[in-house]
Amino acid sequence: MRISPQKILTAAQTNAFLVSNITNILYLTGLQISVGYVLITKGKTRLFVDARYSEAASKSIDPSIQICEPKTLPGLMQRVKECGYEGDTLTCQRFRALKKSFHKTKLIYKEGIIEEFRRAKHDD
Repeated sequence: MRISPQKILTAAQTNAFLVSNITNILYLTGLQISVGYVLITKGKTRLFVDARYSEAASKSIDPSIQICEPKTLPGLMQRVKECGYEGDTLTCQRFRALKKSFHKTKLIYKEGIIEEFRRAKHDD
């Protein structure tokens, strides 16, 4: 992954961060998709994509990123108390769906977290 997960969490000031913007997912994983999520936590970075992208992901993304089926995301989020999300690019409809699926998780609006890393040059 281009940026350490800890740097993202520090910038977001959260213990978990959900990336839904496909341009940001491409930046973080190198995988071009039309829909999916990247969940960054202290212990792990996970890419949630359906079967259309699983094979391509397994061949092309950083092995430190775990590939998961989207249906496993709500169960995983049951253990996440607070999670930052890309509020500046997430549609209202998609936010409502997340809020309904992740009813035990406090979703925290964040803006421009990954974009700041995309604008900067990094050595890591």
